[in-house]
Amino acid sequence: MERRNKRVSATLLAVVLAVSAVGGVTVLAFAGTVAADQHERENAPTYNTSSGAVNFTINLPTQTDHLPGSQNQQNGSIEYFATGQQAFTEQNAEDGLWMNFIVIEAEWIDYSNCDVTQNTKVFGIDRGNTRSGTRVDEDLIEHRKGSTLEQGGLTVDFYDWGDLGGGPPYLSPDDAVVAAQGVGSNAGPCLTMTSTPGWYQLQGYTNGTIATKCTEEGNSQCEPDNKKWRGINLNSNYVYICDCENEQQAREQLGPPPTESGTPTPTPGGNGATPTPTQAPNTPTPTQAPNTPTPTQAPNTPTPTQVQTTSGGNAGGGNAGGDAGGGGNAGGSGGGDGQATRTQGNAGGDGGGNAGGADRATPTISDGPGFTPVVALVALLAAALLVVRRR
Repeated sequence: MERRNKRVSATLLAVVLAVSAVGGVTVLAFAGTVAADQHERENAPTYNTSSGAVNFTINLPTQTDHLPGSQNQQNGSIEYFATGQQAFTEQNAEDGLWMNFIVIEAEWIDYSNCDVTQNTKVFGIDRGNTRSGTRVDEDLIEHRKGSTLEQGGLTVDFYDWGDLGGGPPYLSPDDAVVAAQGVGSNAGPCLTMTSTPGWYQLQGYTNGTIATKCTEEGNSQCEPDNKKWRGINLNSNYVYICDCENEQQAREQLGPPPTESGTPTPTPGGNGATPTPTQAPNTPTPTQAPNTPTPTQAPNTPTPTQVQTTSGGNAGGGNAGGDAGGGGNAGGSGGGDGQATRTQGNAGGDGGGNAGGADRATPTISDGPGFTPVVALVALLAAALLVVRRR
């Protein structure tokens, strides 16, 4: 347990890389196990690949590895390359360090279907960082005491001094840790990437003890008498996850990676490699619908003037129509007590005519040239004379 409470410093970067290739325990598990000299993960210094202080590069070797997990389940691969000379210097580990733990946190990757040995193509050290590709000078599998791979990350635990299985691996400031999982291994691809498109990175943590001038592996005389533990966090570059044919198409669909768009790199200890959400297209501001004009109120239809009731004789016959003048025919066949209502336009009726268009009140017996009192008097005298003559 005392060994587990130690942290590596400069090796952080290289270790992190190695960790991913070999296998893993979640960062939480690691953090809960390691704690020494104020170099717990949350207190350890952080280095970003984008700043140049370290070079923790991850690569998805085939185009299908970039596909969302829903389209490529348990068929992904990944490569890791890590070196950090500046980190070693700043951690006072110019002579290198003896690695203890490596932790990779990547909540966007599911490692649970991978086997540490069968799905690992390579996990080792490139001495002096002189080799190309994934070739290494020393295999780190033989130094691995245990490892855990699961959803969200992995952890590698190396042998400590005095362990029967071996001792800790040595890493100099000039070395690089190289690892590859999936394609090229005995069992082939095994990873499942997130189903959410975006830009993603890995966060690593490693710890160990600073080496002295004696750096021969397997030599118990090289174990420092006064161990100085160091821990370090590092952030990788960003890779894209989307149904894209290449990086250019990914940039068109997702926008640039956070390191280019100014989005701050997440602080270690959070949710691991933080995805950059796909940029949503700008939603155009909806054009305000033009105000619907208020319908013009139809002009009030004039209330027809009610025709006064006249006696059947006066309303009927052909004379009534002629007396009404150009306003239309009120008569015709309308004898008796009929009552006509004058409306705009055609007043209608069997004796109809054109109303002339003007609204006119139907004339009353006293208004028009109808039977005046004089006419009535003349008629009465004429009737009297006729009676007299007949007698």
